[in-house]
Amino acid sequence: MSEDHRNNDCTCWGDHNGMAVNPNCIVHGDNRREDRQRHFVGGHHCGLMPDELERLAILNEEFSEVQKIVSKIIRHGYDSFNPDGDPSRSNRDLLEEELGHAMHAVEMLCRNEDVDRSEVAEYQAQRSMSIQKYLHHQEGEV
Repeated sequence: MSEDHRNNDCTCWGDHNGMAVNPNCIVHGDNRREDRQRHFVGGHHCGLMPDELERLAILNEEFSEVQKIVSKIIRHGYDSFNPDGDPSRSNRDLLEEELGHAMHAVEMLCRNEDVDRSEVAEYQAQRSMSIQKYLHHQEGEV
């Protein structure tokens, strides 16, 4: 067995001594984008390419940052600031920054066709209507 196979870098079906070769094998198969080795996450095949996984990780991280600053605003207000940070950066400023980062992460997914931009826009429009019945303090259409 080759070094690549011992390191689990190959997903071939056999030892290549008369056995079929998996076309998705990064070692022996066609190495075009659609045929490259897929990532394993937590030991499970998730079918993600490294670039797709990276974009999702960025999206997850940015939304986590938004969630963190929203929690700070709920506890301390928009105009409060981190006592260990820059006092000129209010929670509102930090939220604006993190929302910008999150919007960029969403744009990355759309631009790389991980998600369909028109579908995202359609769901956004649907949500603007469906959320109305749950709002108690918003004026006009949101």
